[in-house]
Amino acid sequence: MNVDLDQKKALLEEHLERYWEQQLRDPARRARYEPYLDRWRAMYSVLFNDERFLTLAEPVSRDTRLGVSQYYMRYDGVFCFQTAVLREPSGRELILANPLRFPFDPGASEIRPYLSRKYEHLFGLHMKTTTKVKNSHGRKDHACQLDEGWRIWTNQKNSRNPIQGFYFHPQQLCNCPVFRRDNFVFGFPVRPALHYMLFQRKFEPIVKGVQWLLEEAHRKPFAKLHPIELAELGATGSSSFGDEEDKEDFDVVFYGNLQRLRSIRNFLLDGIRHGTFDPVFAGQVRKPRVYNNEVIIKLINSRLLICPFFVLDDDVYDPLVHAMIEPLERLYRMQATVVDDSGNMLTPTRVNVMEMGGRLWNSYGIQGSVPLIIMHGFRRGDFYRGDHVRIKNPFVVRVHPAFGEPFIALLTAAWFDVDIVRRAW
Repeated sequence: MNVDLDQKKALLEEHLERYWEQQLRDPARRARYEPYLDRWRAMYSVLFNDERFLTLAEPVSRDTRLGVSQYYMRYDGVFCFQTAVLREPSGRELILANPLRFPFDPGASEIRPYLSRKYEHLFGLHMKTTTKVKNSHGRKDHACQLDEGWRIWTNQKNSRNPIQGFYFHPQQLCNCPVFRRDNFVFGFPVRPALHYMLFQRKFEPIVKGVQWLLEEAHRKPFAKLHPIELAELGATGSSSFGDEEDKEDFDVVFYGNLQRLRSIRNFLLDGIRHGTFDPVFAGQVRKPRVYNNEVIIKLINSRLLICPFFVLDDDVYDPLVHAMIEPLERLYRMQATVVDDSGNMLTPTRVNVMEMGGRLWNSYGIQGSVPLIIMHGFRRGDFYRGDHVRIKNPFVVRVHPAFGEPFIALLTAAWFDVDIVRRAW
């Protein structure tokens, strides 16, 4: 991945100037942006002198295909991890994403104390990262991470790197903020990031993890999959920024059709059953994040945490991409049995369930099972056929795909609203 840095810098600078020109034509945006524009330009001047940023950042335009499990940078420097791309009744695009990394001015006044004192350096800037936030029990907690995001905004909105506010879905169909395409200036594609970290930086976790996936994974006695190819892989998380501080995990993206992604998911699941992989959350028997006992990073003497993300190939139809979701009813609580887990590794997660009791089926004339859509990607790979689950506060929705007929589904906005009552195995 050889990049002419001078040429790339000119490209990114030109894209940013066109972006500002376009935004400032709108009087409302001009009034909102202009007071901070000089400070944002100063921030970008730092970014445009960073080799990693110039190598990995790509302009976001109206023609850019926005992908889940990938980072995009808002105009104020906030890095957001995308969950879904939907559409409004008007047809306008609606992007769901979790803001996870924020420009940070250590000298800004603390109006609200931070939950975490940690911050990092990224592309020459101080950054506050909410993924490091833990609750009082020492565990990562999405609610605490959202709270930390608001604390950062409160303290940093008038700082050296001013952060703008966030907007949420008016009907609460997701518990992360929603964005427009023109909120984002740059993206960090995961396939080029993998090549950069693998071939240029030779970053140890990426090198070891990729080598094992390509050469060893399919040889395991429990493996029922064809050899994995480099073209099927990408690197997300901190590696998508070229970060080399986090040496304990490998945030890997697998690309493929549904059948291929399912075979990789089954490989990880069978590895846990076989005893080759250790689940991170053993008490919850979580599937997607596993310690691979086979990969030892010799320089740091540590096992490698493989955290997989599953993304459908661009040419595979996904009924949730650019779908319009119409809420019909909000239920208090229900219990159901998973009858189809073929899409449980995707984001948004989707499984088919059969409700115990049948009230929902009688009310909406449903025949057979109904899809359960979990908007937050944290639950990918959690629920399997035969699992009995409790669902709190689900929406009954009508999904209007970009192509095809509408269908009824259940939807949960938050990852913590689905619990396993009884595991099938």
